[in-house]
Amino acid sequence: PKLEEPGWYTIGMSFTPDGRTHYFGKRGVGPLTSADLLSSQTPYGSPCRKFNAFFFNSVNNDDGKTWSTGFAVDDIEFFYSRR
Repeated sequence: PKLEEPGWYTIGMSFTPDGRTHYFGKRGVGPLTSADLLSSQTPYGSPCRKFNAFFFNSVNNDDGKTWSTGFAVDDIEFFYSRR
């Protein structure tokens, strides 16, 4: 979905044993639920079989002038559940 209104948004990803990546998002701040599912995919045709590292990356507009994005990122969290 395209974000057309300014404001706070909560976004997230999860990875399941079948190798799929699930993307979640909603307007506002708060816990994500199954109702916030946007898409489930196997990106680039490669299933996610293990999780070795967690990193966060946000890039600029790559126009040689702009130093940052038009948005801020706040309160990054990582959750892990072992079955």
